[in-house]
Amino acid sequence: MGGSSDADTRRIAPARLVEDPALAVPVGGVLTFEPLFVRANNSPVGLESLKNWGAFEGVLLALLTRHAGKDEVLGSAVVVAPGVAVAARHVVDHLSDGIRDGTTHLLCIGLTSDCCDLWRIHKITCLDGADLAILGLVRASELPKHSLRLAAITTRAPMVGDQLLIAGFRAEGNVQRLAEKSYLVRGNVLISQGKVTQRFMSGRDRVMLPSSCLEVDCDSVGGMSGGPVFDSSGQLVGVLSSSLSSATRVGPSFVTLLWPALVQRFEGGWPSGLFEEPTTLLELDRRLRFIDNDQCFGKTQAP
Repeated sequence: MGGSSDADTRRIAPARLVEDPALAVPVGGVLTFEPLFVRANNSPVGLESLKNWGAFEGVLLALLTRHAGKDEVLGSAVVVAPGVAVAARHVVDHLSDGIRDGTTHLLCIGLTSDCCDLWRIHKITCLDGADLAILGLVRASELPKHSLRLAAITTRAPMVGDQLLIAGFRAEGNVQRLAEKSYLVRGNVLISQGKVTQRFMSGRDRVMLPSSCLEVDCDSVGGMSGGPVFDSSGQLVGVLSSSLSSATRVGPSFVTLLWPALVQRFEGGWPSGLFEEPTTLLELDRRLRFIDNDQCFGKTQAP
């Protein structure tokens, strides 16, 4: 995977597809998970390409799909539990049938400082009434030598005036297939920061933003949809749903809060058998997800 044409931001992050590496972990082997914090600050940052890909430690995902012989990057997602990611529903909801019948193949690319984490998507749970989808993943690259990182989540809703950071991956050009199981993906890790200007706690519209969401005074572009949105404490608050940017106006962007995904029952997770299915993120062992102030939720309802 290459970076942009700018020499200062160019990166080459290789990865090799393998069978589920958890199958080779010996009895008594240990996998550990740690929270990742990505802090927004008050610096006025417009849409820009991030030089330090390692800042996301594989938590930010790019979604690569292959359907009818065509390979393309659809959008972004964020890892929230072992083998569990959250994306925007409008990016993946048309792929569920293809995943089930085997005509569509989805691969997640987790961006790190020197390589890529690869994940195969084998389950998609699309939420009713929210632009959110939960992805069940199986790891498809070698195990890292360090702990796997998971986005730290907060249930606190940002207030008007709070600064947020939006991240996503935008591909450059078409995905090139070099050989069997060999691909070249060019693109950039993009970030954008801005302040919350409006809150729509009962949703903004019935189609794209039917659940609790925020308007943020910053730009975003195609490919970033489903990407993580972090607050000033570094915790995940939601995912990017859309932007109204035009030739005469930059932004705003709209962020769907993560609340409905915390109580949605889903199947998936990695390694296989790590937790009972179906389950919710709130019901997972606290060592397998990092959710701040989760006591404000019931097990099956939003706060």
